[in-house]
Amino acid sequence: MNEDFVVSIERTQREITNLEERDFQLWIMSLAILQALAAGIALLIFPNLRFQLEALDWHNGSMLQLFIGLMVLVLLADVYLYNQRKLLKSTRQRLTKELARGVFAENASFTDPLTEVFNRRGMEEMLEKEIARATRYRSALTFIMIDLNDFKAVNTKAGHLAGDKLLIEVARLLKSSVRTPDFVFRYGGDEFLLALPNTDEAQAQFVLEKIQTRVANWNLRYATPEVKMSLSCGISAYTPGANILEVIARADKRMYAEKPSRKVAQPFEAMGARMSAAAVLAHASSQIS
Repeated sequence: MNEDFVVSIERTQREITNLEERDFQLWIMSLAILQALAAGIALLIFPNLRFQLEALDWHNGSMLQLFIGLMVLVLLADVYLYNQRKLLKSTRQRLTKELARGVFAENASFTDPLTEVFNRRGMEEMLEKEIARATRYRSALTFIMIDLNDFKAVNTKAGHLAGDKLLIEVARLLKSSVRTPDFVFRYGGDEFLLALPNTDEAQAQFVLEKIQTRVANWNLRYATPEVKMSLSCGISAYTPGANILEVIARADKRMYAEKPSRKVAQPFEAMGARMSAAAVLAHASSQIS
């Protein structure tokens, strides 16, 4: 994570903590004033309780002035405390909003705006942590490189908007096919990368089969001659000490080796009535909203 961002977040959190401490001090001050007020009134009205003094003579000018002075002092203290608490409240709201905006901006910098999965920057951030964890605990970590076949043809035949919607559908399908601890990255263009912690190559193969099954089901429902989903995939496992770039490159190489078998034309004409390209876009748009 960006060091400047971390410093900014820590500074904001410290300011919020200081505000909470000041808020607590104001509460203590309010309590002390209330206690002083209660004690003053008690001494004025019931002097015989402790000091055996004569009953309060309200016609005595000095006693009346003392009482009025006490009331004014309490009133001024209340005004001061009210203004301070109002200031603390507005400052806390401002700092909280700044903190939220900072977190949102930092998260946005890790996310691909189109597909809403992690981008390359997010990939670097997350993989650094996962590699360190896999190395420390000697746990499995497997990658799946995924490429959307014939994506250029989709853009050419159905338009770039249809291509964008198809990328969104692919990202949604991938996210729904993996576990919560797993990661989906948009590696670049029409390529995605899955990082599967605590997963070996055999287990990753099951994940891959689930993905391809869901791709086939998606095509049965939404594919047209212009817009279809076809994925080529390659699996590669990380071993402690390995170069992560070489691991990903190996997955990429295996993915390209699979491409010829995945680019066989589908007999859409024999699959019955199909949704139009516009219907596919409408479906993706409704899913987004």
